[in-house]
Amino acid sequence: MGPDGSEYLNTTTFVEIVEPDHIAYANVGGKKGEKEVRHLMTFSLKALGSSKTEVTIHHVFDTRQERDFAVERYGAIEGGRQTLSRLAAHVQDAAPGSKPGFELRLERVVDAPLKRVWRAWAEPKELARWFAPRPLTLSVARMDFRPGGGFAMAMVFPDGNRHDFSGVYREVAPQSRIVWTGEFPGDPKDNIRTEISFEDLGARTKIRVYQTFALITPINEQATKGARQGWTMTLDQMTEHVLKK
Repeated sequence: MGPDGSEYLNTTTFVEIVEPDHIAYANVGGKKGEKEVRHLMTFSLKALGSSKTEVTIHHVFDTRQERDFAVERYGAIEGGRQTLSRLAAHVQDAAPGSKPGFELRLERVVDAPLKRVWRAWAEPKELARWFAPRPLTLSVARMDFRPGGGFAMAMVFPDGNRHDFSGVYREVAPQSRIVWTGEFPGDPKDNIRTEISFEDLGARTKIRVYQTFALITPINEQATKGARQGWTMTLDQMTEHVLKK
C-alpha cells in the first residue's frame, strides 16, 4: 500500500537459495490497474573480513523497456537504496555490540494539528525559520524534499562562521515519517541518520526524533555532545513557530 492509498500487488517465487552466498527470486507486480513488471532479483552477499558484509542487488528484466519503466515509474534504483539502508539499520541494531557511536531519542507533543506541523518540516522557507537553535540561523542552499532528493544546509553563527551539512532524504511519507542521512564535510558519507515520525492526535501532534551517528570523529564529536540540548531548543522553536497565528 502506497502513502496515497494506492495498491501495489506483487507475487514472489523463490528461485534459488544458496546459504550464505545469495538469494534469488522472481517477482511479478505493479500498481493495481497498471501493467505488471516481471523481473528476477538476486541478493548477493560477500564477507568483508569478520565484521562486515557487502550486499549487492541485481535485477534482470525481460526487456530494456521494462527495466526503464521500473526505474522511471516505480523509482526502482532509489527503492533499492532504501531497502539496503533499512537492511543495514536492522541488522546493525540486531547484532551484538554493533550499536552506533551515538544515538538520541526525543518526543514532543505539540498543540497544533498534524497538517500544520508537517508543513513546518516540508517547506524550505518554513524550516529556515525555526530549525537552527538560536542565536544560529539556518541557510538552505538546496532542499529537494522527496525520497532520493538531496539537501545542502548550514547552521550560521552571528559572527558569520558556519557549520555546513548535506545529505539525502531516504523516506518521505507525507504527514507520517521523514528519514534522511547526511554528514559534515570531511566525515564519512551518510554518517548521520535522522528519523522523524509524526502521530496525529486530533488538534495535537506527537513528534518522535531518533538520530544516530555511526562513528564519532573529531569533526562531529562536539556536535554529539550538544545534540540533546540543540534538538530540545530546536523543538521548542518549532512549537513556537507552528503556534503563531
